[in-house]
Amino acid sequence: MSGGRWQYQSHRLEELAASLASNEIVQIIKAAARSEHIIDWAVSGDTARRREDGSGAERDLFDLWLKTFNEIYGD
Repeated sequence: MSGGRWQYQSHRLEELAASLASNEIVQIIKAAARSEHIIDWAVSGDTARRREDGSGAERDLFDLWLKTFNEIYGD
């Protein structure tokens, strides 16, 4: 497993989110940090962008943002 192409910069985004007051912004920045991590792993070859069964980074990103928006705006 690699250190990622961007050297785990998602941690910086998570730290920024923790310093903010608005819960909605915090959730969005945390989701952006998780997105960066998912994409970083796919670009680095640590996971697949898309597998034949539909799993992989693309599905993970969709599921992450769907969950985030449902939490912020309601189901």
